[in-house]
Amino acid sequence: MRVFSKKSNFPFMIFPGTVLAAVYFFALLPLLGKNRLLGLDESIYANIVLSEVRDNHWWPLMFQGQPFWDKPPLLFWLQGLMVKLLGVDEFLLRIWSALAGAFCVYFVTRLGTVLGKSFWAGLGCGLILILQEHFILYSRVATLDMSLLSCLLGAWWHLTKAFNSSEEKGANRQILYAGLWFMTAVAVKSWSGFILFPALLLALVFCKPWIFSPKQVFARLFLPPILLMAIWVTCNILTFGESYLKWAWGFDIVGRANGGSLGSLFQTEYHWLFYGILIQQGMAFFWPFLPLCLFLWVREGWRQSSRHYFDVTSIIGSSFFFYYLLFILVFIATFINYILPLVPVAVLSAAFLFRFADDRRVALAAGLAALLGLLNGFTGDEYLRWILSGSFIICLLLAFPSSWGFRKEWMAALLAVWFLGCGYKTGEYWCNPPDPNRVWVLSVMTHPAIYPGEPLYFVGEETDARVLEFYSSYKIYTLSQIPAKQPDGALLFAYDKKVVYLPMVLKKP
Repeated sequence: MRVFSKKSNFPFMIFPGTVLAAVYFFALLPLLGKNRLLGLDESIYANIVLSEVRDNHWWPLMFQGQPFWDKPPLLFWLQGLMVKLLGVDEFLLRIWSALAGAFCVYFVTRLGTVLGKSFWAGLGCGLILILQEHFILYSRVATLDMSLLSCLLGAWWHLTKAFNSSEEKGANRQILYAGLWFMTAVAVKSWSGFILFPALLLALVFCKPWIFSPKQVFARLFLPPILLMAIWVTCNILTFGESYLKWAWGFDIVGRANGGSLGSLFQTEYHWLFYGILIQQGMAFFWPFLPLCLFLWVREGWRQSSRHYFDVTSIIGSSFFFYYLLFILVFIATFINYILPLVPVAVLSAAFLFRFADDRRVALAAGLAALLGLLNGFTGDEYLRWILSGSFIICLLLAFPSSWGFRKEWMAALLAVWFLGCGYKTGEYWCNPPDPNRVWVLSVMTHPAIYPGEPLYFVGEETDARVLEFYSSYKIYTLSQIPAKQPDGALLFAYDKKVVYLPMVLKKP
């Protein structure tokens, strides 16, 4: 069966996005174990997996001797099974994120083809995605974020297919697939699996008439994730009782809300500064395109509304981008992983450059954005303000007469140069991933524990200390500064830019 119709002029037997996703996955594999575990979530999840394998804590999950009920066990069980069968290695923990990243590339290519109305739009979006350093980072760290993202994109794609289906039976089947993807998202990361639901509700409200019944929508799309979430909460209540309820209310709801920036807006402590730095570091070549791409997306949505026609793929993507951005900027605390769901949606906005490439003004603006992206990617923060201003100014070119601008061939040439420059710069990051804990891990592996549970006092961050427990048999204790005398155990610290390891002093009998 051919993937594209005759009108597409690309009658491939295999969708090229499948090939791109496979290439991305197999290119990641040799690099998954090149750097040591990172801090934050990866070190937490790695220690939970170790407790499964070494102490048989498969349920309930345990972290540092305490029950871990923050996230469901699905991905931890898969990681623990790999480690149980093949041994302790960061490669085995990260392979699931790499696989999820490949799924994301496939779904983005599919959705980009729909939004851009061409094969080249989808392929371009897929290529742009695999060149973003923030996306590459989470494709090769053992966290839950990339798996969650792949499930959300999968639900988005199948709901798109449901609305584009010509028969009710096929549409109901696609809605069920979307519901199963949502259920898997909840099984991966609990409440976070519902972040796409407001966008789905908007799509269901505006994109009418349906060829499926509201009853089928509830039973197939919404009921599976809601039912799984209810089972997960009920199991925790039955297992842990009042302690879980206090945690769920005190930390998971009230604590996260209080940690947001809503109360600090008047002190100018804006979270957008934090996320702006992340975008500059992880999407340096691409973000100068965003004002133009998002403007084209919003303009197309406005035109559709004037014709009383709404595209489900466009509504889901554009609404999710803006309400989720508002959510992370105002209501919750800043974390590096919160920006990840925005990356593929931002990349999909580039599909509108291909969609309107015949408009000379768009071609000219896209070419200038490509030059700004290259300048920003190779110069860092040196011209940041000028590039930011320029990325908004080029949107004004769309107000010029339609005869002004470039032919689309010139735009294609400049975009090709942009791809080459971005690929060259990203290749350095691809081959040399961040490895801040390498020296600490090398020290504990060079000086292994005398016996399991030997105390080691580490002067540094607690997140780095959790990493050391994965690579050694030490019981790690964190210190904020070098002690005046050596404690009762080994000591590890940095002095004069050198790592110093002092072994435990054995007491004389």
